[in-house]
Amino acid sequence: MPSTETSTELQFASALSVKSDTSQAIDEVCRLAADQLNGPPDLAVVFASAHHGPDFGALAKQISRLTKTACLVGCCGESIVGTGREVEEEPALSLWLARMPGVSITPMHLEFERTPEGGTFVGWPDSLPPVWPEGSTLLLLGEPFSFPPTCCCRGWLKIIPRRSSWEGWPAAVMRRASVA
Repeated sequence: MPSTETSTELQFASALSVKSDTSQAIDEVCRLAADQLNGPPDLAVVFASAHHGPDFGALAKQISRLTKTACLVGCCGESIVGTGREVEEEPALSLWLARMPGVSITPMHLEFERTPEGGTFVGWPDSLPPVWPEGSTLLLLGEPFSFPPTCCCRGWLKIIPRRSSWEGWPAAVMRRASVA
C-alpha cells in the first residue's frame, strides 16, 4: 500500500477484472488500481471487452466517479491485456491509472471525415498550440476500421517535436504509406 505522504513523483497503477457483471468489474479494477496510488489519478485509461457494452458511456462515468479522475480515455477491444495477462473472447476490463503531478493533460476525441482534398480530423482542441513544447506526448487510441494512421502521422509530425521514442511508429507508417 502506498504511503499517505503527498508525492511529486510519477505513479502508475493497473488492474484487470474478468468478472462478467460490468458494475462488479468496474468496482474491482477501480479499487485495486486506486489502492496503488497516493491520491486520485490525473489520467485513467480503460480497455473493455465487448461483453461490457454497448453502454460504454455509463462505464466511463462510473470509472471517472470511482477513481475521481478528471481525464479518462479508453476503447473496447477483442483481446484485453492487464497485469501481465491477456484475455480473449471472455469478459475483461483493464484499467491503467497515472498520477502525474505538474503534467498538463488535454483529452480529445478525434474523428476522420473524408473531404474532396482527402480528409480532415474533427475534434482537435483550439486551445492546443500550433507547435508543441519539447517533451510533449500524444497518446492515441485509434479505431482500426475508420481512423487512417498515415494521414494523422503526416500532420502530427509537423507539430510534435521529433524524438527517438516518437519517430519509430510514425516513420514506419509513413514508409509503408509511400510504398503503397
